[in-house]
Amino acid sequence: MCCVFTTIDELDKPWGKPCQHLDGKSCGIYHQKRPEPCETFRCLWLEGYGTPEARPDRCGVMFASRGVPTQGYEISVLAIEVRIGALETFPAKPMCDLFSQHFLVFKSVMVEEGKPGEFLIEGPEDRLSQLEKFNDVRSYYMSGR
Repeated sequence: MCCVFTTIDELDKPWGKPCQHLDGKSCGIYHQKRPEPCETFRCLWLEGYGTPEARPDRCGVMFASRGVPTQGYEISVLAIEVRIGALETFPAKPMCDLFSQHFLVFKSVMVEEGKPGEFLIEGPEDRLSQLEKFNDVRSYYMSGR
C-alpha cells in the first residue's frame, strides 16, 4: 500500500503509481539503502493502531499521521482509500469517526480504481477553522512532504 499511495521524490514516484522497486507484494530494495521516505514511513496500523482487520490491505484504507500547517503545526490523520467504498465500511468508518473527534482527518476518496479522487476534511470545528487555504493543505499532502 505505501509503495503505491505515497510520493517519493527521490525515485520520481508520483502519488498513486506503484514504485518501480515493488516486486509483487514487497519492496525489491527493502534490505538495501532506501530513500528517506521509504525508511521512515509507518502507517498507523504498523504503529499499533487498529485490529488485525484494520490492516490496510484488509480494510482498504491506509491511515497515516502527519504534521499539517495550520496556525502552528499539529498532528493530523490521513486516511487514504485504496479500495473504492472502503472509507464507509468497517473498520475504516469507525476509525475515521474516532480520529475526527480529536484530530483533523484528511480523506483521499478513490473514485476510480488506482487513482486518488476527492479530498475531504473532517475534524473538530475549532481545528477546521484554523486551516489555511484548503488547496494549500491538499497540495502539501499530495506532495508527500
